[in-house]
Amino acid sequence: MATSSQIFTFSRLKLSIKKEWGENRRQFLLLILFITGAMSIESFLQISSAYNKVEYLYMTTGGENVDFHTAAQQHFFYERYHYMQHVLFAIILVSFTALAASLAFSSTSTKEGTVRDLTCPASQTEKFAARFGLYIVGGWATAVSAWIFVAFGSYIIMSMLTPYGDFFHPTSVGPLFDADAPRSATLAASTILTSLFLQSLFFLGSSFWPRNSFIKTFGAGTALFGSMVLIAVLTTYFCMQFLQPGPDKKLPHFLGCPETYYMLTLFMSAVNYTLAFIRYRETDVVRNR
Repeated sequence: MATSSQIFTFSRLKLSIKKEWGENRRQFLLLILFITGAMSIESFLQISSAYNKVEYLYMTTGGENVDFHTAAQQHFFYERYHYMQHVLFAIILVSFTALAASLAFSSTSTKEGTVRDLTCPASQTEKFAARFGLYIVGGWATAVSAWIFVAFGSYIIMSMLTPYGDFFHPTSVGPLFDADAPRSATLAASTILTSLFLQSLFFLGSSFWPRNSFIKTFGAGTALFGSMVLIAVLTTYFCMQFLQPGPDKKLPHFLGCPETYYMLTLFMSAVNYTLAFIRYRETDVVRNR
């Protein structure tokens, strides 16, 4: 029977992470450039669109700025600009983290990569944990770091080049948790849970299809999503027709509660990671034969 030291040690995990990073350094750097570039383009387009409106609303007298014409106009454009920043950031975050997760097992798509993975002096648990740390945790860390770099970089540049820098100041605690933004809590919860679920789904897909994983998982995920929607519709219809007969039909309380879907998303994410680990162990055993 394998002891705990044979299954998992932090020293071997650290070596496994270094190995994965060293062999895929170019891929990681391209991901960093991709997310930074995407957020930079998004920020530039948003600022370009908002700048003319901000300049129009400001009155310039003798080179000195005064307040907006009305507080209502200021509040409207400020909320609209920052809310759109939050929405676009959420879209980029979800897309990028899914893309990063789909590359988790890409190094095993070739014969040479498979040999390197098999000869790595680490257990299956450690190699799996190394990929989880780099592609799942690292994907989130990279996306948030890119937002901080782009958002505050844009603010500094706008403050240096224009007198309207304060309008473009990013929120103090990040784009998903601005207490002043409308529907901030809903957007934050939806973004985080959607990202976590899609990460787990594309991570699982990468364990099945190391090559072209993103495209294959996207196709399979679309079919799975359609099936889940159909099951949800049929379940709702069944509950309303048979569990609550009579003219005054209402959805059961748990179906209308957001916490139900939050818990379901977390549960499905855990299931996906469990299946990915089982799949990785099976393929590792087969390749060793």
